[in-house]
Amino acid sequence: MRKMRTVETANQAYTRLQNDIGCLLDLAAQELKRHAEAQKADPQNWGRPGDLGEVKARLKQVLSFLMGGTDEEANDRAIENHLAEMRNQ
Repeated sequence: MRKMRTVETANQAYTRLQNDIGCLLDLAAQELKRHAEAQKADPQNWGRPGDLGEVKARLKQVLSFLMGGTDEEANDRAIENHLAEMRNQ
């Protein structure tokens, strides 16, 4: 007997992927804490700040993608402005 294949709707796929992204962000937060502990244990090491610079650049790419549009420079300015505002709170 053949098993019937369930077809996922666009909204179901969106919800599933949104939940996956939430889980990945949670995991990233955990890894960031682990990374911070390693830096605390070796505060003179410049490799980890370099790691975070790369992570920041990649996150900005993801945010720019989610923001849409074709003006990457405008998206980058908006992201940097947001960061500046958050730092000044």
